[in-house]
Amino acid sequence: MSLTVRRLRALAVLVIALTAAVFAVTWVADRPLRRAEDLLEQGHPADAIRMLRSWEKQHAPTGRSQALTARCLTESGYFQNAIDIFKAVGAADTKELHAWARAYLSLEQWANALPLLQDLKSRDDQDADVLHELAACQAKLGKLEEALQTAQELLHHRESAHRAGLLIGAIELERGNKEAAVRSWEQIEQFNPQFDDLQLPADEFLTQLAGLYTELGETQRAETILTKALNIRETAEAHFQAGLAADLQGNGEQAKSHWLRALELEQTHLNAREALARLAIADGDGAAAEEILRPVVSGSEQLRSSTTFLLQRAALMQGDEERAAFFQRQTEQLRTRETIDAAVKRLLTENPNSYWSQVVRSYQFAEQGNHHQSEQLLERLPAENEVAFVTELRQAVQNRGKLPDKERMPIKLF
Repeated sequence: MSLTVRRLRALAVLVIALTAAVFAVTWVADRPLRRAEDLLEQGHPADAIRMLRSWEKQHAPTGRSQALTARCLTESGYFQNAIDIFKAVGAADTKELHAWARAYLSLEQWANALPLLQDLKSRDDQDADVLHELAACQAKLGKLEEALQTAQELLHHRESAHRAGLLIGAIELERGNKEAAVRSWEQIEQFNPQFDDLQLPADEFLTQLAGLYTELGETQRAETILTKALNIRETAEAHFQAGLAADLQGNGEQAKSHWLRALELEQTHLNAREALARLAIADGDGAAAEEILRPVVSGSEQLRSSTTFLLQRAALMQGDEERAAFFQRQTEQLRTRETIDAAVKRLLTENPNSYWSQVVRSYQFAEQGNHHQSEQLLERLPAENEVAFVTELRQAVQNRGKLPDKERMPIKLF
């Protein structure tokens, strides 16, 4: 064997040995990071953060350690801190990317979460959690057709079919399709007979489903479902819905009994109070009707035109024309606002991607205090030649100030 060959072999052995040594040192040094990740995945993010902080006292922070810290912060509820770190170091794998997306979702920053969730879906289109979050995010942004398509993909996952059914029904309701919503929701029992893991209590889901059946005229079916709901938990809303179904079938006394029970459970339940006030007016007792509605009159944020119209009728029955005129003015003002609300709902259903849909959605986000999401939507809209309402909305959102009155929303332009 030549000297050159022996030297090359020796060099190769040395390189292998050095590589192994470096790997061993790195493996030992990174052991706390692996342990921290184990703690995180076992549901102990606070312990994981303590271990990471201890590790970073002896080592310079790395992208991996910082991203792991961000994942822990997401699980601990420190969403903005997690986002700040992810913005600085990025996401190297799907776990990090998903944590980043969830931080945005938790802060209701839907537009920021959307591209991350789309990226995750492109990497693994079989991840049920990603599909569910993506569909919900798309729906929040008014992308109802896309949301429906994503939710239908989730429906193919047997273990998540009940979640998909709930989501599809909610999206169909947003689209104004009650029949399709009912078809989707009534299938949930096939996948989940106990109605658990629905992201809302079983009795609430059943009460909402029964309400849809009542709206569609299937009151007997509604009563059957409400019996199930009330057996799980007695609520004011379930009793109100049961009373409504009974009343539509001509069972007035049974309806009244349900509505009275609803008020025993929740004194400010407006629908139940209105229903009882209508009964009093039908009996010619305006004073009783006004007394029934009195507890909700002071809470003006609850008032709606149907309430003030009943109060107007009650005042007229008592011969109080001045109070009747006062409630008539209130009714007209509230109907103006409700007309705008109806126009907005129709716009979002029929043309969810239009310019004015984006303006409306921005206004709604700002009303909810989600100024960041509101700003993001407005930034995408052209500022040239915009109407005064939109300009004032931009300024209010930027300055976190008072929003322009909804009554000034130019619904004729919709």
